[in-house]
Amino acid sequence: VCDDADRCQGDDAAGDTDADGVCDDADRCAGDDASGDADADGVCDDADRCAGDDASGDTDADGVCDSSDLCAGDDASGDTDADGVCDDADLCAGDDASGDTDADGVCDSSDLCAGDDASGDTDADGVCDSSDLCAGDDASGDADADGVCDSSDLCAGDDASGDTDADSVCDDADLCQGDDASGDADADGVCDSSDLCAGDDASGDTDADGVCDDADRCAGDDASGDADADGYCAEDADGQALDCDDGDPATWPGADELCDGLDNDCDGSPGADELDDDGDGSLSCDGDCDDNDADTSPDDQELCGDGVDNNCDGDIDENCELGEDNAVHGHCGCASGAPPVGWLGLFGPLLLSRRRR
Repeated sequence: VCDDADRCQGDDAAGDTDADGVCDDADRCAGDDASGDADADGVCDDADRCAGDDASGDTDADGVCDSSDLCAGDDASGDTDADGVCDDADLCAGDDASGDTDADGVCDSSDLCAGDDASGDTDADGVCDSSDLCAGDDASGDADADGVCDSSDLCAGDDASGDTDADSVCDDADLCQGDDASGDADADGVCDSSDLCAGDDASGDTDADGVCDDADRCAGDDASGDADADGYCAEDADGQALDCDDGDPATWPGADELCDGLDNDCDGSPGADELDDDGDGSLSCDGDCDDNDADTSPDDQELCGDGVDNNCDGDIDENCELGEDNAVHGHCGCASGAPPVGWLGLFGPLLLSRRRR
């Protein structure tokens, strides 16, 4: 190149061999290309991935030209999982394609409730908050699936129905499940709905006499209790009779003897004046004035002339005429049929003789 046309006169032997307007001795890309470093990014055009594209090329060396790099200059890899979040700000960088779509702080790839809600499973009971009956209430939710959250469930985890009859006893331990509202209030093993003595005592009616134990004079003592309600049990715990007639309220140990021919005081026999020794059906205590004479009783008629108070009225031969022997009370004449002998029979002839004179 003649000196007067040589841009690089005296500078080198070849001048500007690649004709890029830069003398070879100052040209970073001398002989390399026709343009050298067209985008002036310090990378020769023939080695520049982003030649002519920008002024800086690929500043973070992630293989993406700065002009189209979402994360240019941000990191070395850009957005490796292509979720639109640069790796250095991506909670789930390289983990999935969507990152944390519901923004609950759990990456979608390990999020039980990914995309379901904003909080995921806050009480960690394995049920997503959006469908959790007890979200945020406890750690297990409704473990027995009875519709009551564990934190307020009387029978949490115990059964599937809890306490169906609301008697405060869980169904799986409830003797009277679903039977009533109170179950077995007196804990006697009989459900209140069929308990004769529900809520009355702890044992109910142990001797099955139809009287609750707390009101039963003979509780547990016998099978019949005090049937005649005279205050004495029919028998003791050993089966020995106490009330000798539990069907008669006037008969019990120590009672006063009545004139009824019965052993009222339970001493083994009626009173002495209740024995009908003569068999006439009348007792001494009932007015039989001679219990050794079958013809003497308040029900008998007076027999004239026998000198006995046959009707027990306190008088002997009352209303009888003189000589009216063996006449039945209320009648005149002899029992043998002889004419009556009285004052008229004795004195009649004398009066007649006087009248004749």
